Amino acid sequence: MYLSKRGLAEMVEDWAGTADAAALRASGLDRFAAFWELPRDWFEAPNRRGAGWSGVSRHVLSGEMAIFLKRQQDYLVDRPLARLRGLTTFRAEWRNLRRLQLLGIPTAPLLYFGLRKEAGRWRALLVLRELDGYRSLEALMAAWREGELDRAQAARLADALAILLGRLHKARLCFNALYPKHIYVHAGWLAQGRGEEPALRLIDLERVRWRPTRRACVLEDIEKLNRHCEALPRGLRLRFFKAYRGVERLGGSDKRLLRALLRKTARKRKA
Repeated sequence: MYLSKRGLAEMVEDWAGTADAAALRASGLDRFAAFWELPRDWFEAPNRRGAGWSGVSRHVLSGEMAIFLKRQQDYLVDRPLARLRGLTTFRAEWRNLRRLQLLGIPTAPLLYFGLRKEAGRWRALLVLRELDGYRSLEALMAAWREGELDRAQAARLADALAILLGRLHKARLCFNALYPKHIYVHAGWLAQGRGEEPALRLIDLERVRWRPTRRACVLEDIEKLNRHCEALPRGLRLRFFKAYRGVERLGGSDKRLLRALLRKTARKRKA
């Protein structure tokens, strides 16, 4: 369900999904104010930008379902036109969540989005269901170093991630902040190679942007991911690159792209 009311001094925007709606209602969470007034037991210290702030809290509802509640006030996208339009970073993330859902790219389950402009202040909410049974790629990299992840599991993960990012980039969508902490992997799938839940999900999508070419997406996302995964074996990262390119052996265009990625990494290290 989507509702939007716009005026010069006030603005109301609401979107509510059907999944888990009954659980939210049972906990009295069926309107913007109810979410906003929940205790601010921050999951981590809020971000601050000028007079604005943005924070995340975790709440366990009746039935033991857990949600992450993102709240922000006067925390706008840091671009001149976006600030003029009052585009909060959570609205940008909500828009990207919906966009990726339409493309069939798994994300954190979206339950509710709300936006208010009242008395000159912008307030936004984003409610996501906790990813039960998932671990971040960042945590899995630590598990690899401790010997908890075997080679077959690592290869399965590399191939699945290549397919997922290939779908994202085919739509000319660039993540723009593709760090290991933004990629979540289902533990059951990783162990067994199958499961009812999606194998991988992407989180924190506020920076996703359309790019005119797929190459631009690769040079931004794949370079950044490779640079932040250098603790993993080079052979595993090469396997990922081949899977992303859909080849068993690198051809001329593949090698040129790989060299471009490595040159960008070298420049980043010198900066």
